[in-house]
Order: sequence, then structure tokens, then C-alpha cells
Amino acid sequence: MYQGALILEGGGFRGVYTAGVLDFFMDHGITFSDVYGISAGACNALSYLSQDRGRYVKIAKQFCNDPRYMGLRQLLRTGSIFNWQFSFYEIPEKYVPFDYDTFYASPMHLKVGATDCQSGKCHWFSNRGGDDVIACSIASSSMPLLAPMQKIGQGKYLDGGIADSIPVKQAFADGCEKQVIVLTQNRGYVKKANSMMPLIRRRYKQYPNLCKAMEQRHLDYNESVHFAQQLEQQEKAVIICPSKPMVLHRIEHNTDKLQAAYENGYEDAQAAFDRIQQLFAQ
Repeated sequence: MYQGALILEGGGFRGVYTAGVLDFFMDHGITFSDVYGISAGACNALSYLSQDRGRYVKIAKQFCNDPRYMGLRQLLRTGSIFNWQFSFYEIPEKYVPFDYDTFYASPMHLKVGATDCQSGKCHWFSNRGGDDVIACSIASSSMPLLAPMQKIGQGKYLDGGIADSIPVKQAFADGCEKQVIVLTQNRGYVKKANSMMPLIRRRYKQYPNLCKAMEQRHLDYNESVHFAQQLEQQEKAVIICPSKPMVLHRIEHNTDKLQAAYENGYEDAQAAFDRIQQLFAQ
């Protein structure tokens, strides 16, 4: 086990790229002491801790056009474009099994980030803190405007990417000086300001800190990428990001595109293997 952090960015269906990276890791017995998952990154982390190789991409391809999984009907009926009950509970029980025993026995420390709607800050749930990180991953994946707030304890939460899309600074503050950072956008990507802010301000007018977090999200995102690059330059991190153009949308229905992004992730992890070994040999 590598003593360091694995950082998993979100990005909706772009998460199949991350699934390819993690399947390579599973094929080669690569694990990390700490795993930080945001949104789709958190969902990927669940299958990584359970060592369910191939599970994430299989679900994405099998159900991306299934109205039980997601779609406008779900949004109109439940207020969420994704059917969380089907995704997180029915699929693991009926269609694509989830290895709960291996998941709960994993020695890896999983931290799932979700945005606290009152404070606008990222709250970190932990599999070592008694938190139900499967339910918390739903909160971490609940996109603003496309999903209702998720209530956990006394708090209400939305997509973890709002407050901390790439938690490299959080991991560093937690003492993880060596990091493997998996991004779902191409190198050189720069996030722009959210054009939906007028609608967001109206929808979440009772949550001013949440609105503020969404307004400055692009600035925080780009700063996190810069910090990750600095760590890489200092030989304290390895960044893995798509080497081929990322053409997937956050919500994607084309299974061929999903498979191609998955294969790109596997290939990029393979290409980064020597650098990862060198990082942790220091």
C-alpha cells in the first residue's frame, strides 16, 4: 500500500475515465492509504474499495439509456435527474453486484466530500468516522439544479465539487504530501465562470454561502489545478488526466464514447505507472 493520497475528481459520466485508471490499479494491486472522492470520484472510490473491477464502466454503459437510471422523467418525478434509489441500492442488489464485505474491510481511508449548503464549505465524511459513505456519495453527486439537497444528520448537502472539486489542498493539509491526482479534463483545461448563476441565485436564495461558493467555483478549481501542478513539479505528485480529447458530456448516452474514455483512462494509468512507483520510492 502506498502511503499517500489518491485524489479523484468528479465530472458525471467523465468518471468512466477514472474507472479505467482504477481498474489498472486493481489489476496491479495498487492501493493507497487515503482516498479522496468528489461526486463521480466518490462513486468510483466505492468500487475501488470493494475491488469490483469493471463495475463502474459496466453500470455506465448498461444503464446510461435506461429511464430507471436517469433522465427527464426522473427529474420531473423526483426532482433529481438520477434515480439514486435505483443507482445506489437496486443495481448493487439486482443487476451489478457490489462486494460489501470487501468494501467494509478495506484498509484504505475513504473521505467523501459534499458541499454544506448552509456554510458553502466542503464537509468530509469518512469510512472511519462512522459515516455511511455510500449515502454520503449520493450527496456528493447531487448536482445543483438537477438534484435536491440531501439531508444527512442536521445538514443539507449538494455536489462536493461546488466547494472542492480537486481536494489536493485538503489532502496536503491532512498530511498527505505525496499524491496521485486523477482529473477528468484534459491538461490545460481552464474552468470558466458559471453562466447559470442568475438561475442559481434565484433557486438557492435562502443559501447565500452556497451561491457564493458556486460563483467562485471556477476560481477555486483553477487554483487547485495550479496547486496540483506545483506538487507535480516538486515531484510530490503524479497527475493522470485524459491524453486524448475528452468529448464526454457530464451526462452521456453514447456507449462507444464511454468505452473509449474508459480505455483512455486505463492506458494513461499504465503510462503513469513508472512515475507512481518513483514517487513512492523516494
